[in-house]
Amino acid sequence: MEEMHIVYNSNGFWDDERGRDKAPGVKRVLFLGDSFTMGYAVQREERYTDLVAGMLPEGVEVINLGMWGYSADQQYLVLERIGIGFNPDVIVLAVFLNDFFETNLYAVGNGYLKPKFKANRDLDIEPENLPLPDNHGESHLWNQVVTRYYLMRNRIFLGAGFLRAGWIGALVDTSYADKGYYALCLALIDKMREVAAARGAEFHLVYIPYRSFVIQEPASTLGKLTRDLTVAPEHVDLFLPQKMLLGYCRAAEVSFLDLTPVFDEYKNKASLFFRNDLHWNSAGHRVAAAAIYDFLATNSKTLRSVLDHRAGK
Repeated sequence: MEEMHIVYNSNGFWDDERGRDKAPGVKRVLFLGDSFTMGYAVQREERYTDLVAGMLPEGVEVINLGMWGYSADQQYLVLERIGIGFNPDVIVLAVFLNDFFETNLYAVGNGYLKPKFKANRDLDIEPENLPLPDNHGESHLWNQVVTRYYLMRNRIFLGAGFLRAGWIGALVDTSYADKGYYALCLALIDKMREVAAARGAEFHLVYIPYRSFVIQEPASTLGKLTRDLTVAPEHVDLFLPQKMLLGYCRAAEVSFLDLTPVFDEYKNKASLFFRNDLHWNSAGHRVAAAAIYDFLATNSKTLRSVLDHRAGK
């Protein structure tokens, strides 16, 4: 991996400074996501968002609000509090598997506290722990107490079994879906769709596959999951995250791009990822950029209109 040289803008994202107002005739495409969208371990000009920007004609601006570690809850807050203020015409949410797990957590890692929402039967959401408590104060004891409390809430909410399996094991375990743990992430995604619709913006979804599910044979992956993560073989569905997301997109009439078959087309799939990391290298970003550009050029009415106009159609 290369050393990253990151320059944050005034909103705290690795992107140019943007004014709220658009120049006449300008269209804006806003990307939301996690470390894949932010461009972990690649240079800014190598990120898929910047590559897509280079493919689009003059008069279309691309805004990157990706942030490492963020899941659907934080992405929803970013869109509502910052992103929608840029008056985007097209909003693209890039979803990675761990979003379906970490939206159910009060804290991740060893104590990074995060927003936590709860969803009701109508897929409406409300915050449970906003504003976030401070566990980085001067009192070491207070920090430990707060951190342990929120990690304990993870255990109470999800149960020890899913926490022990981790996000990979839980997300391919059909009992995780049966207990309704996919619902919160889908509700948050739907709230983002609502925010976009209220401002007249298009909303599109892109699914980012897990490295091992791309470069390994399903039988090998299944064996590792059942051996190392103690998931019962009869409960394993390696394509469960895609199925849940696709089901939502069909019901909500949201256009959906699954990058799994795109990456599957390459003979040396491993060459698209870093050797010892789950993220894309620069080659992976190029593959993703080409697919996402084609997807938007086909499914976005706004961009299709711009492209047709530039082509003289």
